[in-house]
Amino acid sequence: MDLQTIVDSCREEFGCDVVLARYDSVESFVVISQLISQTPGKGNGTKCMKYLLKEFGDGGVKMVSLVACPTGGMKAAARHEGVIRLVKWYHRFGFEFVRYSKCGDYIANAEMEMAL
Repeated sequence: MDLQTIVDSCREEFGCDVVLARYDSVESFVVISQLISQTPGKGNGTKCMKYLLKEFGDGGVKMVSLVACPTGGMKAAARHEGVIRLVKWYHRFGFEFVRYSKCGDYIANAEMEMAL
């Protein structure tokens, strides 16, 4: 599995920047650090995620992990809402909530994972 080709395809075909934090071929898992659509709200992120999960599955990956964490500087309440939206979005693909980090009364980010 050529991870660079997969990441490049996400940018070229779907207009999404994908950063992989880790790939372990022995343990068969991938950690997605970022997935950012250059045109939010157009469905490109969804197409990219479907593509990634298919390619990872075809490449023998058994587990995909990520952190639902909105990008950009924002106040705690707005960040909390962004995390909730991302958790719901990732859940549609089969990701399950693992744990979260808090910033005061608000969620700062949420760890998620899914088995392929």
